[in-house]
Amino acid sequence: MVGPTDNAKDTGVLSTILHADGSGAKVLYTEAPGSALPRKEHLTKDDIDTGRVHFRMIGREVFENGVARMSESVFESLDVNGLKMDDIDVLIPHQANLRMLEAVIQRTGFPLEKVFLNVVDHGNVASATLPIALDQARKSGMVHPGSLCLLVSFGSGFVWGSALLRM
Repeated sequence: MVGPTDNAKDTGVLSTILHADGSGAKVLYTEAPGSALPRKEHLTKDDIDTGRVHFRMIGREVFENGVARMSESVFESLDVNGLKMDDIDVLIPHQANLRMLEAVIQRTGFPLEKVFLNVVDHGNVASATLPIALDQARKSGMVHPGSLCLLVSFGSGFVWGSALLRM
């Protein structure tokens, strides 16, 4: 559960850093639903029947950008918050695919034992990956009161960023 805290100085959301680059709009997207369709209906049967609801992507470009942006987000959050990698108790990345996560771990040098991974069990559940992973990390005991957790993500559009949480 997410909500207000009585001790906002020591717990809660410490920082969020968000980025967007619209030049990647057609590299990872769905045609429908979408604001590019000039109509009142959010989603139609025709959208489903014609496959406009399915993700389209240029895999290599998505992979390369996802690894680069999530890795940059780790370092950017550390820098902005005046932290070292050792200060972070748990890294929770967007669970896109295992190969991408392995590349992020390698590029950042983040210790594998401090990275929460559940993509093997759930696959990529899009924007739900971070809340599901944070909840599972908490329930597993990997995240506990006082833990400093760094969440990083990358998604369609392209958009990416981080959130630093003190539990």
